[in-house]
Amino acid sequence: MKRLSWILAGAWNFSAAFSALLILTFVTQLAAQEELEVKDVLFEGNRAVTAEELGKVIITRKGKEVNRRAHRVDKTLISNYYQLKGFLKVFVEIDYRKEGDRIFVVFKIAEGVRSYLKEINFLGNESLNERSLRAMFALKDGAVFRRSAIEKGLNTLEAYHLDHGRPYVVLTSREDVENDSLITVQVYIHEDDQVTITDIRFEGLKNAKRFLLRRELEIQKD
Repeated sequence: MKRLSWILAGAWNFSAAFSALLILTFVTQLAAQEELEVKDVLFEGNRAVTAEELGKVIITRKGKEVNRRAHRVDKTLISNYYQLKGFLKVFVEIDYRKEGDRIFVVFKIAEGVRSYLKEINFLGNESLNERSLRAMFALKDGAVFRRSAIEKGLNTLEAYHLDHGRPYVVLTSREDVENDSLITVQVYIHEDDQVTITDIRFEGLKNAKRFLLRRELEIQKD
């Protein structure tokens, strides 16, 4: 029985040592790979955007050491750049091809379909007409769809309501897609009650005059 325990213990120690050796080998190879030089950066699957244009977007450069963290950042940068151009479902993955002590970094891109803005509809608006609301969104109907432009318009709309006594306004939006490429944006507006200032009070004044502080305020009571 004791001999069996020794055998089992020996087998466990061998297994643990073998696992540790595999991990050490992997870490050593990974560290060595990080010291390799980038022979070239390649792009595959890009049709709407040239390789030269993408090369200006990423931070990885030919002749520099391989840096996997930088490549992951580049993957995000490429995706964001495509989305700015209306490719909302773009997919990017990274591949490596080794040639001696040099590495080819390959970004494989599935662009997907480019999206366009069909129209923006507003629901629940009471204090502004639709023409005034639409003017807050710079993106024109039929233009390449950019979520950043929609978000900027929503921020402008929210700022308007905050500046006009509606601090509890709630804005939500939804994107309806037609034919995989036409997007209609629905903007829902819940304005809530308008808030007015009935009085302005100062407390704890010692060295400042009340009328001087009142003079500096941009807001006034109704």
